[in-house]
Amino acid sequence: MSGEAKVLIVDDEEVIHKLFKKMLVSESYQLFFATNGEDGLALFHQQKPDVVVLDYRMLGATGDEFMERLSDMELARTSVIMISGHAVPDIDLSERNQRKLFAYFEKPFFEMGKLKETIERAVQRNR
Repeated sequence: MSGEAKVLIVDDEEVIHKLFKKMLVSESYQLFFATNGEDGLALFHQQKPDVVVLDYRMLGATGDEFMERLSDMELARTSVIMISGHAVPDIDLSERNQRKLFAYFEKPFFEMGKLKETIERAVQRNR
């Protein structure tokens, strides 16, 4: 795989999109943004991202529902980083999706360096 890594951010909060643009501006990533699960799935299939940063709770869908609509093969070639304003015990992922999850972060992100490093590791895993 060559060229810039593709990172898809699926979150219904514009402020989160701005945060990722600012955090990853100096990196050589192609960034794609969706504000809901349906648009995120369309972008996923069009762009075939290396990494998906996925909000657990969005209007109209959950991160778990988003992941359920992807095949095992699609999840094998893409690292999913789940983000949520809720604590881990409050999220309800299927057993399959728990196994497929690369990392989980709670909002707000106090450890931006760790989040950025996790995205970098996720990209390297898929290259």
